[in-house]
Amino acid sequence: MSTTFQAGASRWLVTLVITVGWLTAAERQESALDPARELRSEVADLRVSLEASDLDDAGKESVKQVLDTASNRIDAAVQSKQQMEGLGKSSPRGAAELEGLKRELADLPTIESQELEIPEDIDSLRGRLEAERAAVAQASTELGDAQSMLTDLRELPVRVANRLPEAKAEFSQKKAKLALLGEPADESLAAMADRVLVEAEIEALESEIALLERQQVGIATREQVAAARLELVSRRLKLREAAVAVYEGELNRRLENEVARMRDEVRELVREAGDEGIKRLAADLNPLVEQLGSTTDRIENTRSRLDETQQRLDHLKKESERLRRQVELGGKDGAFSQVLLDRRRRLEDGRGLNFDLRTLDEELSDAQLEGYRLEDLSEDLDQLREEWADVPEAMRVLEIRGILLGRLQDNQSALLRDLARLSTDKRAYRDLTQEFSSFLSEQLFLSRSSPPIGTKFFQQLPGSIAWTFSSENWVQLARGLAAIPGRHPFVTSLLVLVVGALLGLRRRLRESIANSGKRIRRISTDRLVHTLRGLLDTLLLAAPLPLVLAFLAWGLSSQPRVDTWVRGFGSWLGWTAWALMWIFSLREMAREEGVGQRHFGWNAGSSERLRHSLGIIAVFYLPILLLTGLTVFESNPGYFDSLGRLSFIVAECVMAWAFWRMFHPSAGVFADIIRERPDRMLSKWRYLWIGLAAGLPIGLAVMAALGYGLTALILSELFHASMRWIGIGVVVYGVLLRWLMIRARRIGLQEAIARRNARRESLEEGEDPDETSTGETVAADDAQVEMDIKSVAQQMRRLLRSLIGVGVLLAMVYTGASMLPLEEVARSEVANFSWLGLIQAVLIGAVSLTVIRNLPGMVDLAGMRASGVAPGVRYAVATLCQYAVGALAILLASHALAVDWSKFGWIAAALSVGLGFGLQEIVANFVCGIIVLFERPIRVGDVVTVGEVTGTVSRIRMRATTITNWERQEFVVPNKDFITGSLINWTLSSPLNRVTLNVGVAYGTDTAEARRILTEIAEAHPTVLDDPAPLINFERFGDSTLDLSMRCYLPNMENRLRTQTELNEEIDRRFGEAGIEISFPQRDLHIRSMPNTEALDPLAGQS
Repeated sequence: MSTTFQAGASRWLVTLVITVGWLTAAERQESALDPARELRSEVADLRVSLEASDLDDAGKESVKQVLDTASNRIDAAVQSKQQMEGLGKSSPRGAAELEGLKRELADLPTIESQELEIPEDIDSLRGRLEAERAAVAQASTELGDAQSMLTDLRELPVRVANRLPEAKAEFSQKKAKLALLGEPADESLAAMADRVLVEAEIEALESEIALLERQQVGIATREQVAAARLELVSRRLKLREAAVAVYEGELNRRLENEVARMRDEVRELVREAGDEGIKRLAADLNPLVEQLGSTTDRIENTRSRLDETQQRLDHLKKESERLRRQVELGGKDGAFSQVLLDRRRRLEDGRGLNFDLRTLDEELSDAQLEGYRLEDLSEDLDQLREEWADVPEAMRVLEIRGILLGRLQDNQSALLRDLARLSTDKRAYRDLTQEFSSFLSEQLFLSRSSPPIGTKFFQQLPGSIAWTFSSENWVQLARGLAAIPGRHPFVTSLLVLVVGALLGLRRRLRESIANSGKRIRRISTDRLVHTLRGLLDTLLLAAPLPLVLAFLAWGLSSQPRVDTWVRGFGSWLGWTAWALMWIFSLREMAREEGVGQRHFGWNAGSSERLRHSLGIIAVFYLPILLLTGLTVFESNPGYFDSLGRLSFIVAECVMAWAFWRMFHPSAGVFADIIRERPDRMLSKWRYLWIGLAAGLPIGLAVMAALGYGLTALILSELFHASMRWIGIGVVVYGVLLRWLMIRARRIGLQEAIARRNARRESLEEGEDPDETSTGETVAADDAQVEMDIKSVAQQMRRLLRSLIGVGVLLAMVYTGASMLPLEEVARSEVANFSWLGLIQAVLIGAVSLTVIRNLPGMVDLAGMRASGVAPGVRYAVATLCQYAVGALAILLASHALAVDWSKFGWIAAALSVGLGFGLQEIVANFVCGIIVLFERPIRVGDVVTVGEVTGTVSRIRMRATTITNWERQEFVVPNKDFITGSLINWTLSSPLNRVTLNVGVAYGTDTAEARRILTEIAEAHPTVLDDPAPLINFERFGDSTLDLSMRCYLPNMENRLRTQTELNEEIDRRFGEAGIEISFPQRDLHIRSMPNTEALDPLAGQS
């Protein structure tokens, strides 16, 4: 038995060894046949080694990026092999699959022969309709997939023919590179990673080449299968759509019948109800019935909108995919570029789509609120049933009420679902539109749409001229224009009435503009509304011709079938209408009695030059561009390449000529400013402005001549939009400047009246108003406290110019971003920051600096000065606002630059230590300065005493406060001293102050008489206040005088020393008249006779 066991064990052992050897060999063979697995293993080993290495972070990151690229190439190789295996499996089944698809097509019923089971009740019918709609959505997705598959198969030969030679060339290059690399001598991780990357690229290219060669086999059969599948899915979709139409029609019919039946039943109940309570219950059903009908109509309308949106979305998806494939296949010739330009023009505006979405969101909110209201009514129904449980007639009414509420809730739920789906599809359509617009802009921008001007240009020119001016095109245009009144009779009649009225009112409009210019000459009649009325009259004067052109452009574009020539003419009309509206408006403003000269203060000579330059653009530039507009949409690219380009080049040269005349330093619109203010930036950079103004159109003409005609057209549109934004900025600046000047004039008038009244009061009180103060108080710095109105206006001018300039620049950037493919450039990074973030940070910094510098003027004119707020309060408010603007600017700039403050924690720790030791006094003074501005223990203009210094607070800065003493010396006090130390603020709560005069009279004087005289002197002085009354005291018996004191109160610190002088002079005069002696200190010296006086004289013995 043991022998048998040993033999069996030996056999099992041999079998096990053979099996293990076979598996090992198989694994080795599989590994040899699958290089991707070995490469993955090598990449994994290198990653482990990389983590354990002592390389720095930069070196590790570099090697890691190489390994990541190698992993991606390995994944591409595996994916190519999987696709090739799928092709190998599907090839034998191609014929059988084709036969199966044909049988399914033959078995499908037609739309007329398909049998549909229509449920009896409405709820089941609604459920069936929803199921069919879901099937339609699924079938639509399958149709798109089938269409994409068939398109890919049809384009596959072209892609293979283009890619296969490139892949083989790259494969040879990588093989040669691998041979040059050899085995890494230094065994460094970077060298090994580079070698693995080259091996992975070789493996990916080898797999791609095999796949491309395999894809060419059996392509005809696969294309037939894809076409059959597309036809099958398309027919199934049509059947589903027909079923949905049948179910929708049946459901709508039943709902209408139900609403009509319930309406009749409710009327019957109202008529038969005897009890007033039951009659009210029945009458309450009428609004529910009407709401049921309106909800049904809303559902039908929403469904139609949803179907329309889905169709537009599907069409845009297909068109986007088609154009993207054509671009991938190399379709960027002139004709295709014009197709892209045409499609870009026909894309819907994103602003309109956003407005539709906002309106749809409001509909959704209203529908949700209505759903909540219906739920509340359903809850109230239970309570009504309990109240009317014993009345059968009422219960019947409540039963119908319950049915109506149930239907309404069902309809409201269906409406909410449809609105939600509509919102989703609308958002998808908007996003796809924006993405498609960016794609088209990228393809059109800087792509050569035609060859440079050469012999071919002159060969194409005669044919282009013949086509452009052919009688057939002009006949088509005449027919299109003649058809507009018949297609739009109401709009045509309204246009005729409006244009006729505007032409008839031109004289009155000009008189109205002239009268508004006269009203603003006097401060009492000057109002901003006169300027706004003048601008409105100007627009009405400029409107007739642009309105007509815009109407004709709209009428031509709304016609269903027009050729490219007529469409180009309509596009030119629409663009010209906008351009002429701006040109005519500016020309009207630049008239002698226009808004520009009378309201905005434009120079008469500059205005005339502006009118002349704009006239050149209107008369020459716009008509010449007509030829470009006629040819740009034509499918034959030769027309635009020849006549279209020629007219564009000539038009841009005319624009350059007009701009040269407009901005010429010695004869342009700014010539007077340059002569009068040569120090201004505009004057210093005048040659740069004229070069840019005239050079940009010339540059566009050169681009068109070199073959970048469509790019030049896009840039020309951006240039025109920028000019419009600049015009808007000029008008807005003029209006705001008018508001500024009106407020400045009114404030100046109020202050002049206040000064006149003060002078009158001074004269009535017997004071000399022209006498200057004696210098005992020093006025605070005018720039800080009581800013002159001209200085305030100048600050507001600078602020307005800066803000409007930045606003115009942002509008131009936004317009350019919507027209040019700048998103990738804007988001590209430099020094770890995106260009967009850097631009935003720079703009934020520029705007914040301008606002901080000119904020005091804005605070003054914003109403604080006119409302009588004290100067110190205005200064404190302006300073705090400056701090707030600065802090906000830092936060916004940091956000724009995407600064991660967590990475600067060590800097914050170091700064905290530094602040704790070296900068603690500076920080303490800064914080105390903010406390001073908030608590306001001192204000600019207050008279204070700090230590031994008394003076007026002239400035409160970030670190210290400046006090100007009586000697006009500026004493700088750290802000900390005002918070932690003691001070005297003579004018904190009230400017009232007391003057104390000490008078000493001789012994024997009648003190009662002396006190009476002092009282009369104090009461007679005009500056001394009666309340509190002066106080005259007999203080003490002095060494040689009887000490009297006069304490009287003054209204303010002004003329304090002068008042003391006048009181002392009056006391001296009155006491002299009364014979009262003002005593002075006396000392009696008693000398006694002493013996031997010579002994006291040290010189006595020397004589």
